[in-house]
Amino acid sequence: MEMKKFINSNFPTRMEILKLFWVILAGSNFLAFIGFSININSLINSYSTWEIFGILSYILTYSVAESIFVLITLIAISFILPRAWMREQFSLSGSLMYILGTLFIYPFIGFTSLLGLDKLYFPITHIDEKYLLIFFWTILNGLIILLVIRILDKENNRKKLNNFIERISILSIFYFILDSIGLLFIILRFLL
Repeated sequence: MEMKKFINSNFPTRMEILKLFWVILAGSNFLAFIGFSININSLINSYSTWEIFGILSYILTYSVAESIFVLITLIAISFILPRAWMREQFSLSGSLMYILGTLFIYPFIGFTSLLGLDKLYFPITHIDEKYLLIFFWTILNGLIILLVIRILDKENNRKKLNNFIERISILSIFYFILDSIGLLFIILRFLL
């Protein structure tokens, strides 16, 4: 019984989880549409219209899966971090962690690519480079957590972020409808 009480006291409310999911879904779909629109000319020249819809459907379905994975990760982080940091303002902290993480991850990926560390998925021969990558990744995550704590210290910042979350929820519902259509398209494609 104590474990259930512990989980309930540390678990964010459903509304907070849903608000965070909408923010993550909007960001994931936004990045997916940017990636899709960058390659649209080559897709139009190489594939038929239905094949392009199929590719877009897979991208949108992947965005939902990615959003769910990130949400589960942030829920797990809320259990690890002190209650005052994540639990009491879960949607605000999680949204800010996601936004800052997304903004920082792309330069980090470019940095690792410049160093040649992006090819470490092969059998690792450069052990020192692997530890360097882990070191930079740990520092980056620590900086994100510190920035979140610092930004959410001010009431004005919390109000602005809460306003942003409310507005992005409307956009996310539109994205969720598009994602559902994409999933339906994939299911119909497999059945027919």
